[in-house]
Amino acid sequence: KFYGHDFDQPVYIPAMALIGRVRLGQQADVAALVAPYIDGRKDSLANASSSHLSGHLIFAELAQRTGDQRYIDRVRAAADLAFTASGEMKEAMPLHNEMSDSVFMGCPILASAGKLTGKSIYFDMALRHFHFMQKLCLRADGLYRHSPLNEAAWGRGNAFPALGLSWTLLNMPESHPGYAEMVRSFQEHMSALKK
Repeated sequence: KFYGHDFDQPVYIPAMALIGRVRLGQQADVAALVAPYIDGRKDSLANASSSHLSGHLIFAELAQRTGDQRYIDRVRAAADLAFTASGEMKEAMPLHNEMSDSVFMGCPILASAGKLTGKSIYFDMALRHFHFMQKLCLRADGLYRHSPLNEAAWGRGNAFPALGLSWTLLNMPESHPGYAEMVRSFQEHMSALKK
């Protein structure tokens, strides 16, 4: 009723509401809202932040439902930021700011790109980025600190890795070498949160 009625900023907060609207059967209305980024009137990655990367999940949702190459191209535009000009994987997805939020901001869009294109390098990069974020933010007790600047394991700083990993696993094939590890990491995180 209140959210998901504009997409002036292609970031995750309105994107999540738009995904909800698509899943409620309002796909045509959502397609109209994201159209400026599809037809070239607006650049969805202008002045990009990590929030923009996960904002591209709305394009993944629409691509999976329609197969429209223009949506896939927007997903790839975000996911391809993880690679050098020559196609090599970077150390991590850019724009992470060393925050645990980046498990959500980076991994799902990479896994979505892998699912939509059939290219395993995107799944490989999702796993690489996940490892990078774990090294920065996973504490010995199984919870995530928000960033290396503070040991506190606050709610949102753990919700983002939980959501990010579960969303990634929805799109990663079980046959991928990192799938079982990511499932185990998710389960361990949930066990730590339960305590």
